[in-house]
Parts: sequence; C-alpha cells; structure tokens
Amino acid sequence: REGAGLHYVMFNRGDSRTPHEVRTYPMGSPRLSELMGPLIEGLAASEELRDKLNDVRLLTTSTGDALVTVTYNRPIGGGAWEAAARELAEALGVCVVGRSRKVKVVIGCETVEERLSVPGRGECVYLQTEGAFTQPNAQVCSA
Repeated sequence: REGAGLHYVMFNRGDSRTPHEVRTYPMGSPRLSELMGPLIEGLAASEELRDKLNDVRLLTTSTGDALVTVTYNRPIGGGAWEAAARELAEALGVCVVGRSRKVKVVIGCETVEERLSVPGRGECVYLQTEGAFTQPNAQVCSA
C-alpha cells in the first residue's frame, strides 16, 4: 500500500523488506491474470475492504474456480465488511475468505476444485483448501 493506493507486491528470496510491485503475472493461470486488475480495483474502491488491508492471496484452478483470501491488521466481521466482501465476490465470481486476528469470515466457500488427467489414474478430482499448500502449477501433474 502506498497512500490510498493498493499494489500487488512480491519479494526476492532472502529479502523480505524490499517489495517489488507486480502489475501482471503471466506465468500464473489465465483466471489469476484475469482477476488481478478487477480485484485490486474492487478492493481499492471500497473503504471497508481496503482499510488496514495486509495482504491478498489468490488461489485458482485449471477449472476456473477462484478463491481470494484477504488479511487485515484490524478486526473484521460484522455487517459492513461482510456486505462489501459479498458484493466483491459476486461481481468477480469468486469466493472470499477474510482473516484478522482470531477471526475467519467465509463468503461463498473456502475450497476450490481441481481436475487433472493423471497418467495411469485417469481424471483426479480434489479440493484445495484455503490456507493449505497447493501445487500452483497444475500442469506438472497432468498427462
């Protein structure tokens, strides 16, 4: 965050103090790339969603499912945050999970479905849960 503006940033390995702004992420899934602009615009447009926003994490699948986790350095929950998050989720066609200290608010779902064609097994369907490690490059598992 810089003033009222929001930015996606990444850090170099070994240097967690120097953020590097990321405007696009072409090596990510098509769905992730499609969501980056509208998501940051939606967050920035809502004072309730951008206030003390700490980070945003996107989880997408090859089937087009998307889950956005937003963490805050303030308490969330209650009507205003949930209403704003629900509006954003519906506008983008995603699930949203909000987190703050000892609070987790789920709007829609907290899992996404991945379908892969695995050699020797056929189609494999599994759920990826928010907050758990997932293989970000599903294609390494496909035939």
